[in-house]
Amino acid sequence: MSCRGRIALLVLLGSGCAIDDRVLMLQPDPILIDDFEDGNGQPSDPRFGQWEFTTFNANPQTSDLGLVQPGYGSKWCMRGDWVVTDMPDGKLNYPGFLAVTRVLGSMDLTPYTHINFAHRYQHVGSCIALQFVQVEIGCTELDSSFYAHVPVSSTWAPASVALADLAEGLFPPPKGTLRDDCLKVADYIQLVTESDVADGQCQSGTLFFDDVSVTAD
Repeated sequence: MSCRGRIALLVLLGSGCAIDDRVLMLQPDPILIDDFEDGNGQPSDPRFGQWEFTTFNANPQTSDLGLVQPGYGSKWCMRGDWVVTDMPDGKLNYPGFLAVTRVLGSMDLTPYTHINFAHRYQHVGSCIALQFVQVEIGCTELDSSFYAHVPVSSTWAPASVALADLAEGLFPPPKGTLRDDCLKVADYIQLVTESDVADGQCQSGTLFFDDVSVTAD
């Protein structure tokens, strides 16, 4: 090496350049659970099973779930109609309606930060109007679930719920399950009506859902 080359090398080594040892953290791709644009009840992501619906803790009750047009700035969305009555038995039974899709196996949602969906609520009839819709992620393996309440809107409204804000579900009674333990083996996602009707009262309405997804922001 020439004297000039040695001088250049010494200058470079003595320049005090710091080595950038930061680790790049890659965000996982969003999970589009369903945008309903295929016009059927099968979620967009093939890891999820057919949407199911049911009423619970109600007598009498009626319900229906299907796809309708238009959606939230799109062609299709999911529509659920229900009427539930808290049986007049001197106690609160917390009746409601839910739509659920189950993972074929389970999936780890701990790399993600938000669960998102758009919705619209339409109240008809003389029953009590809905105030909140509940989004819930469950883990059957741990017999637990985590949820958050979202105020309903009479016009289409997007909602983005931080997974860190989810609380352990009340039914079955909370076991003290850690949120991340449940998210690591998540196997269903459901949208539930939050019922606060009094003994013997009924609740009814129509809910429209669209663009259900999980993202890392």
